[in-house]
Amino acid sequence: MPTIEIPKFGGQITEFKHFHDTLNSLIINNQALDDVQKFHYLLSFVTSELHQLIQNLPVTQENFHVAWNLLCDRYYNERLKAATHVKSLLSLPVINKESATDLRALINQFQSSLSAIKALDLRIPLHEVLLSQIWIEHVDEVTRKQWEMKAVSQGVNELEAIIKFLEGKCQVLELIHTSQHPRNNNRSDKQANQTCICSHTQLVCFE
Repeated sequence: MPTIEIPKFGGQITEFKHFHDTLNSLIINNQALDDVQKFHYLLSFVTSELHQLIQNLPVTQENFHVAWNLLCDRYYNERLKAATHVKSLLSLPVINKESATDLRALINQFQSSLSAIKALDLRIPLHEVLLSQIWIEHVDEVTRKQWEMKAVSQGVNELEAIIKFLEGKCQVLELIHTSQHPRNNNRSDKQANQTCICSHTQLVCFE
């Protein structure tokens, strides 16, 4: 049988599932290897950038599981993978002329991204996954960051939850704007009165 090569993992979220399952099958579940050997293999199969995540861990039996769990916690992110594949769907190229090659590439990218989303077996319907990403792509960076923090901490990603969150923030911003507006008007009126008094005084002086 030909040798199965384990690809190096460089931090691409969409590639971690393949890396995880291959390493799990050939190294992690290999009873002939002890945990120190597995740790050395793990270090050899990640790129230099990922060494920063686990480089401070001494290569010991106990720390192998710590290092492996760190990688899994960082990159085994279903929401992030779904968002990445949805972005691929939303950024499908536009074909401007008849071309079998371009059309085939378009079909392949579409089917690949769609199949990858379905394979995640998310608990929310596919159309909500797509619409949620479209929603969140159109808000400002601050609002998006606030939503992502809420989604991660509370484990929510349904379309209804996003709409409810955006409605709530919109109401807060409207209240803030309303409460600030009268003060600005009062300040403007006060400045206008002062200007009128000064002008009147100057007029009297000229007389």
